[in-house]
Amino acid sequence: MLNGYKAPRFLLLGVSILTLSACGGSSGSNAGQGDEATSGHKVSELSEVPASICTGVKSAEFNCESMLNSLLNNAVIPTVDELAEKLTALNTGVNQYCDNVGQVEEANQLSAAQTQWAAAMAVWQRLEVMQFGQIAQQRDDFYSWPLNDECKVDVDVVLGQAGDYDISARTSPRRGLDALEYLLFDSANDSANGKLYVRCQTVGAGKITDVPGLLEWDDLALVEQKAQRCKQSSNITSHLIIRAETLKQSLVAGVFDDSVDTYQDAADSISDALFYVDKLSKDVKSNKALPASVSGSFNSAHLESQYAKVSLSNIHNNLLGAKLLMTANGSVGFYDFLVAAGQEGLANTMVSNLNLAIAASSEIEITESLSHVVDGATLDQRGLCINAVVGETSLLGKVCALGSPIIQAFTTDLKGQFVLTLGFTTPSDAEGDND
Repeated sequence: MLNGYKAPRFLLLGVSILTLSACGGSSGSNAGQGDEATSGHKVSELSEVPASICTGVKSAEFNCESMLNSLLNNAVIPTVDELAEKLTALNTGVNQYCDNVGQVEEANQLSAAQTQWAAAMAVWQRLEVMQFGQIAQQRDDFYSWPLNDECKVDVDVVLGQAGDYDISARTSPRRGLDALEYLLFDSANDSANGKLYVRCQTVGAGKITDVPGLLEWDDLALVEQKAQRCKQSSNITSHLIIRAETLKQSLVAGVFDDSVDTYQDAADSISDALFYVDKLSKDVKSNKALPASVSGSFNSAHLESQYAKVSLSNIHNNLLGAKLLMTANGSVGFYDFLVAAGQEGLANTMVSNLNLAIAASSEIEITESLSHVVDGATLDQRGLCINAVVGETSLLGKVCALGSPIIQAFTTDLKGQFVLTLGFTTPSDAEGDND
């Protein structure tokens, strides 16, 4: 494995350590990366390796150089362009909400901003499966899950009111779509008193004392709390627009890492990115909230979008992103690579299984949020969940079958015949996984 799966693996392995870091005013080690576009290798700068599969299947009908250009031009770049458009609309919606805090239209404008956030998140979730090269390097500028940290966001709500506040110098969990989710969807976290409050330790020996105004924030009037959160939301959306433009420029300057020198290595790095579907979409997003044995439990706290409740949409869009890499939106993708390598049957099976998973994860099929279904499950239903199969009719059965066996049908081939046929390496995270 070269690079495509580094970011998510790092996030998973580091979560137990990094989430213990202080959530005070320091910017942190991964802040201040700047808004300058970085560059790596373009497809035109790559070369062939005589012994590679890419060279071996080269013909008048297929070559890896054309496939790589097709994946960039028909899958990656259009998705990044769409993200930029959605972020611009989101910024407008957030600013309109800010203008209406405390006014008659406040609720309607908040709802509109939430809808625009969900639209931007849906596009980003497709890019989650495309984490290779520049997208992998810049991923945390847009989204920090599973390193969400509400305390850090609350700190920056206070700091963000200052005129000299520089959001680009702040750590990733304070300035991405996950931070924005918290600010927009946690609209009344103390409904009994109609107030918001910070999710930091504000009393006792461990309380945060280096952020002026944080300890007093809970005492502000609700309308002022909302206004301050909205201003920080606007800070975030404005920053995300800049980051999206930087990413677009980086893709043009050279999408692949400097360590990627050949067509085969470039294709391998994209293959690594596809394993997000196996290790994150299946194992974490679909299965972790469900019992793995008769002694296990249902726990919706393991679901991805705790505030917006769009965990199902996230999985659905991960799968749509995977299909873009397989088919390049009807152009030349990994499907065609498999066909050129003499595995048309495997290519058809993988796309068919992916289509089944996409359908199974749609809101037409699962009509309630994952959190609602998981929260409503009882211990007596653990056996049903563990033994769920394709074709379940109950909502719980459909949710339990989504990761395994439905998404698993695609990822089994991905980890097996796909990498063997195309001469790819298997990410170390997926090795020894016999599910």
